[in-house]
Amino acid sequence: MVKKREGYKIIVPQEYTDRIATGLCPVCSKPQNEWQRSKTWRCCSKECTIEYGKNIFWGWPALRRAAIKRDGKCVKCGRVETITKELMESDIQRYYDMYEIVLLKTFIKYEEKYDDTTWEVQLLDMSKYVVDHIVPISMSGDEWAIENLQTLCQECNKIKTRIDMGNIAKLRLKEKFTDIGQKFLEDVAEADIDKTELKDTFINASQKLLKEVDNAKRDI
Repeated sequence: MVKKREGYKIIVPQEYTDRIATGLCPVCSKPQNEWQRSKTWRCCSKECTIEYGKNIFWGWPALRRAAIKRDGKCVKCGRVETITKELMESDIQRYYDMYEIVLLKTFIKYEEKYDDTTWEVQLLDMSKYVVDHIVPISMSGDEWAIENLQTLCQECNKIKTRIDMGNIAKLRLKEKFTDIGQKFLEDVAEADIDKTELKDTFINASQKLLKEVDNAKRDI
């Protein structure tokens, strides 16, 4: 069966889920009876809570950013898409942590008023990338596993999409053939034992099968 997208989901690492289920801190695995804070908290300490938040993906946008940040380029052709921005020193780390990787920075000026330095930086231009599901969702690929994601440039994504569309069409045609074939067997099974009638039923069912296959190909 061709699978559909789920929509929104909060993605929690499996090891975190397993530790919580056994009464451990999801980050450091400390047993709850050793915690210095209330057991109603998810983590044993403020530090673990912060680390826990860093590794949770709140829906597709966060998962997409994480995949691009991990790959840093198109994984097929190696193309790196960048954008140049002027940022203050105090903002660069925030951009690195939350959005994009700083590839290169060039000094522009020191602003005494703000006691800060302005740099010209090159960042990954996330708008130019496509995050692709290696195994398509419609072919039972995991929609939310970052291991099933890859970063592609626009051109490489077009090639991958054409390949995926061909494979999905084959899957849909196979499903239609399975349904048609099942109906064909039911028609033959309902025929009387008489050889002449069985032959006629077989011929009629075969003609119907060919017609259904023709229609199926047109629908794909």
